[in-house]
Amino acid sequence: GMSLLHLKETSSTPQRPWKILPRSTIQFLRWFQVRFRYS
Repeated sequence: GMSLLHLKETSSTPQRPWKILPRSTIQFLRWFQVRFRYS
């Protein structure tokens, strides 16, 4: 979870995989990040 966050924040490449993901997946990832952070 943290590795994905780190890659997403530090990645400066023009291709951003998470931009292609469906909104449902984005929302799930955000929910998972909040869960992981406050658990």
